[in-house]
Amino acid sequence: SMAEIFSRFIRLGNPKASIRFYDALRGQLPSHTSECDSYVITGSPSSAYDSESWIQKLEGFIRNLHETKSPTVGICFGHQVIAKALGGLVTKGPGWGIGVHSYKWSEDLKLSEYEWFSPAINSIKAVASHQDCVVNLPKGATLLAGSQFCPNGMFAVDDHIWTIQTHPELSKAFVKDLYNMRRSRFADDTYHDAIGSLSESVDAPTISAWIAKHTQLHKDKRKKRRMVLNDDDGSRSMLCSIARGVSYAVFAALVFKQLLLVAN
Repeated sequence: SMAEIFSRFIRLGNPKASIRFYDALRGQLPSHTSECDSYVITGSPSSAYDSESWIQKLEGFIRNLHETKSPTVGICFGHQVIAKALGGLVTKGPGWGIGVHSYKWSEDLKLSEYEWFSPAINSIKAVASHQDCVVNLPKGATLLAGSQFCPNGMFAVDDHIWTIQTHPELSKAFVKDLYNMRRSRFADDTYHDAIGSLSESVDAPTISAWIAKHTQLHKDKRKKRRMVLNDDDGSRSMLCSIARGVSYAVFAALVFKQLLLVAN
């Protein structure tokens, strides 16, 4: 299931993650952004510009996440719906983006300003499966990386939101089956090029580590504030993932504990 696939991906960056899932398609969203320490919004067969009520509710929650500067990551549909919720534009592209796609960092990007992108790599490779693209970034967003097919492939808003259009959670074996199942949707050269590209390596472990580090950086900031306020010891944090998979929607909460606590 998509829940299992996403769980495996998250555990590449944090093997100790414990996960529970909620159905976002049925409107199960947190009552407040403080319910979780960090959020990931993942893929969907829906389009960000669809008029479904659950998407509109999700957009409202995304705006709340932005207003409260809650750490948030968007993947594929998540990348698109975050852009749209914050004032960007998403449209259907001229064709399908499938296969292993490689994103290049923006030339004028100061990567050192984004601490969680460690280890740094020269390009970002992951499998893709999309037609829709972010064509206009939200106001205040910074372009991180992209490709010829998808120029706005990654963006950030301050240090609390970052997104990526590809599907780092999906394996090459999974997407090969998916492409074969959807064979009639693709032009011949698009399909054959995509299948051929699956011999290339992908950066799923690195991207998963970035998500874990993004969460940890914000957790550390909150812990420092709590220490100043004499609140609590910050012994645990939570990362919630809003996901709509290939055939359903889930909202997942991933609970992370400090390594010291895990060892006890």
